[in-house]
Amino acid sequence: MSNKIIIVTGASSGFGKDTVKKFLNDGNVVYAGARRVERMKDIEKLGAKVMKLDITEDESVNVFIDTIVKEHGKIDALINNAGYGAYGMAEAVSIEDAQRQYDVNVFGTARMTKAVLPHMRNKKSGTIVNVSSIAGKLTTPMCAWYSSSKFALEAYSDALRREVKGFGINVVLVEPGAMNTGFFEVAEKEVRKIDHPKAYAKSVDAFLNAMAKAYKNPPSTEKVVNTIFKAVNTQSPKARYKVGTDAKMGGIMARLPDKMLDSILISMYS
Repeated sequence: MSNKIIIVTGASSGFGKDTVKKFLNDGNVVYAGARRVERMKDIEKLGAKVMKLDITEDESVNVFIDTIVKEHGKIDALINNAGYGAYGMAEAVSIEDAQRQYDVNVFGTARMTKAVLPHMRNKKSGTIVNVSSIAGKLTTPMCAWYSSSKFALEAYSDALRREVKGFGINVVLVEPGAMNTGFFEVAEKEVRKIDHPKAYAKSVDAFLNAMAKAYKNPPSTEKVVNTIFKAVNTQSPKARYKVGTDAKMGGIMARLPDKMLDSILISMYS
């Protein structure tokens, strides 16, 4: 059994909660962070160290990390899982909502990473896993802000990996496709709240119908959780892992010529 000190953000549901369980079962000390502490009582009973964490607030992040370092003197792995998808036509989404998307998906990850890096550098070891999405490689109508935040996370992670490799720190991207996390249900509600111009009505419906099909019988979180677990426990993990058939297909599509890809995606979402 291993005995690593693991941090998982966004641990109140989905990938985060199931990742906590996986690492606990392997005998690790797992700190589970999320804003909604009441939704983590089940994993607290399993042994997780549950703490309130808002990755958009510097003070919250610093208190969280300082507590762990004081108790254990090290951090072996950070799983930056917290994030969300906000969809809508670029013209209709407010700049405030777009900024919120970036503050969570990009700057939240950066806050956590900046807080743990000095401790990992001192120990000359550690793994940072950033949960991205195939949307960070391929974007569609309605995904301008979500996809661009994940594209930014991909670039950030690539740069970071090259900066800290010499300190014995691994930086890994996990790029899932559609999974059974409740992601679509939340996203659909948010889309319905947006006041889209009538000119986009058919396209919005087409997008939601396509998403509903993709999430009709989605795979469980198991493959993603196992991939994260593997990345943390492998001495030399890959830079990125695409998880799910749709993620792998999306990666192939992303390499098509722009005009061809435009034609395919416009026809799919019109």
